[in-house]
Amino acid sequence: MPTLTWYKWYVEKWNSDTSVREMTPITRSIYRDLLDYQAINDNRVPNDPQRIANATKWPIEDVKIAWPVILKHFKEIEGTNGEFIAHPVQSENIENSLAIIGGLIKSGRKGGKASGRKRREISDMRLKEKNEANASANASANAEASSSHLILSVSSLKAVHE
Repeated sequence: MPTLTWYKWYVEKWNSDTSVREMTPITRSIYRDLLDYQAINDNRVPNDPQRIANATKWPIEDVKIAWPVILKHFKEIEGTNGEFIAHPVQSENIENSLAIIGGLIKSGRKGGKASGRKRREISDMRLKEKNEANASANASANAEASSSHLILSVSSLKAVHE
């Protein structure tokens, strides 16, 4: 599964949610930190104020005060014996973002493979041209050397006969 480094943030939903707007600034900040935490931690949040305080670096006193208000927005994740919770709308946002990332990764790999094939074809073509040029140069050099040797041999014969 790809790592989530971003997710869509629906500002209008955030600003229009009366229960969020009625939160104290500290509670709202902790709440927002938990949405981010959920996004980068397997789509779940510990259902424990102390663990949340440790993870978010908020003082435990602030988390304990905010906890009853925040908890109303989260649901227990089935199969975790109450150990983890998740914000349902955030869970959906995360799944949608992961699907987008997965599609981008797939497209990137497809494009990368095609690009790699094209680069190999060009490289192979250049290597073939280079080999042909070297073979031609070697053939010319060999022909020239043979010709020089033949001229030298004919000259030597003439010198011997004179």
